[in-house]
Parts: sequence; structure tokens; C-alpha cells
Amino acid sequence: MAHPWGVLELVSESPVYDLKPFEGRTHPVPQSYALSAPRHAIGRAKDRQGLPTLELPFAVISGKHCLIERDDNGTIRITDHSSNGTSVEKETLGKGNSKILTDGEHITVFQRQKTASQDQNGPGAVIEYVFRRRDDKPETRAVAQALERQNSQLEADLRKAREEVDKLLGQLREASTSKATLTRDAAEAIAAADLLRDARQADQA
Repeated sequence: MAHPWGVLELVSESPVYDLKPFEGRTHPVPQSYALSAPRHAIGRAKDRQGLPTLELPFAVISGKHCLIERDDNGTIRITDHSSNGTSVEKETLGKGNSKILTDGEHITVFQRQKTASQDQNGPGAVIEYVFRRRDDKPETRAVAQALERQNSQLEADLRKAREEVDKLLGQLREASTSKATLTRDAAEAIAAADLLRDARQADQA
């Protein structure tokens, strides 16, 4: 068996109450889960494609809730495939979206929003793990963590740049529409002036 390159450690309470089990299956949420294959799934049952799976048998968990992958360069990425959402450090990824996962980040697989009638001080229904790297050599881990931080910052900068581009494109579209409107108004004003001039000339004749 391959040496684990990472581990997920449960930080929320177990067992999880107030969640409907999937197909009547119940067992405590795993306290830890070793990551040793290139790809792992988190889901309510074993992955149909045969991927190693952290099983969380609750109806609110999707069949393939999210994927955690490690590439040849040691970069680790998490991708959300769920219906109810996956969050990293309280930031929801959104179905089909992914981000680089760094050592010590918290993954919230599920968290139920409380209603006003519920105890606001209670733990609520939440399943949350913290990701820990398990590289063999400290220097390898340090380099990987530095690269992860750099890649995460690059991703954040790229998202910001895309937002700025979208904003500029919106402004350009508005400016183009305004210019077209001004051009049309100017043409109508010129046409009206020509008609008025022709009418005056006709009166003078």
C-alpha cells in the first residue's frame, strides 16, 4: 500500500445527529481518513468508478460529493461535485469548481443552516475535516506548502483580474451604447434643423 501523502482529520462532533441516514445505513463519521492514491472521493457510498472513498452515509451527502486529487508535482486540489455544497475555510466552492488545497485548511462537507427556533449555541449538523500533508521529508513539505500558497495567491489574483476585465467590458458596452444614442440624437437634431431651415426658406419665398 502506498505511503499516505495526506490525511483528513475530523474536527466536528461525531456521531452526527439530526441527519437522515442514506438507505438506513448508520455508522460513526470516520475520525480520520488517509489519502494515499492519486484521487480520492468523498461521498455517501463507495464511488461507482472504484475510487477510494471517504464514506459519509447521509442523505444530504451526494454520491460523489467532492474529489481530492494530487498531481505529479505534489499539488493537491479539491473539486466540488455536490448538490448541497462543499466549503474550504468557510468559502463555498460551487458545483464544478475547484481550488488548491493547502496544509491545515478546513473542509466543510456539510453544514445545516439553523432556523430561528433552534438553539443558536448548539453544535448543529456539521461534518468538517482538516487536511494535513504527510510528506516524507520536511524540506519536501516546506517546498510543497510554499508552492501551494503561491498557487493559491495566483488563483486569487486571476479571479480578481477576471472580475476587473468583466467590469471593464461592462463599462465599454455602456459607453458604446451611450455613444450610439448620442450619435442618433445628434442626427435627429440635425435633421430637425434642416427641416426648420427649409420651412423658413419656403415662408420667405
